[in-house]
Amino acid sequence: MLSYFFILLQHFWKYFTLIWCKIQNFVPILSIGGWEKIMKCDENLVKRAMTGDEKAFEGLYMQMHGDMYRFAYYMLANKEDAVDAVSEAVIDIYKYIGSLRTYKSFSSWCLKILWTKCKQKRKEYVDRSEEMMLEETMEISASDNMEEHYIENVYLKEQLMALNEDERTIVLLSALYGYNSKEIGRLMNLNNSTVRSKQKRALERLRERIEAYGR
Repeated sequence: MLSYFFILLQHFWKYFTLIWCKIQNFVPILSIGGWEKIMKCDENLVKRAMTGDEKAFEGLYMQMHGDMYRFAYYMLANKEDAVDAVSEAVIDIYKYIGSLRTYKSFSSWCLKILWTKCKQKRKEYVDRSEEMMLEETMEISASDNMEEHYIENVYLKEQLMALNEDERTIVLLSALYGYNSKEIGRLMNLNNSTVRSKQKRALERLRERIEAYGR
């Protein structure tokens, strides 16, 4: 039954990406120093772009686009939204790069802009969630098991949302994104034993509820 839960959870993962709103509290792992190690840009290009050199900005774009996309996709778990977030961030970076006080803050400044765009996209996702659920239900309607799948999906979502925030986040990071307890601990500022304890408690609660549902 528990393995069935994980299969079902993975199948409907897109309905739970709004949980990533919790991740806005975890920015330190990817901000400033960490981000600068990931996205390395030519300092000369940054300096030239700050003066309005469009060729230099094109060079910067080629250097940072891949890393920006990976970050956005990590945050949004949706390719289309990630592409949109990066595009909007690049537009703002281009418009305001001349206002930077120092080239040294370029990478962290880019992250802040991209992070803001990702938060906006998550809000848009929440606004779209009901419509997405309806569309998925209509697709399932071609199956003889439409009602069963729909009820299971709604029930699973309800049980996940019934967990407290830490438990829900741990379950989703583990089941959907493959994080181990050590990685989750770093992300949430918890030690390994606390993560494992919360995860065990959450999975036991889910198992009990799902088994009760199946009776």
